[in-house]
Amino acid sequence: MSYVKRGYLKETVHYVSDSGISYKYEIFQRSDGSGFYALLSRLDPLLPESDHHGWIYDGKEINFSDDTTQVQYAVDEVTQQFKDHYKNT
Repeated sequence: MSYVKRGYLKETVHYVSDSGISYKYEIFQRSDGSGFYALLSRLDPLLPESDHHGWIYDGKEINFSDDTTQVQYAVDEVTQQFKDHYKNT
């Protein structure tokens, strides 16, 4: 048996780094309503030297504390995370 995380998509935010790489954070509310988490994806070519691109999930998940009740808090946190880790790439 495997565990499948469930939630409701509440917000999608898109950022572009200084070098033109696109990043997307999808912010979900847990299905039990206890808080939020975000998944990070990057827009990459599907095949080397291909003109077809797709959002590739990089395995990074950001979990917010259970007392987070407003999606704007999660948006502010992923904005800061992007600035700290990806903006200058």
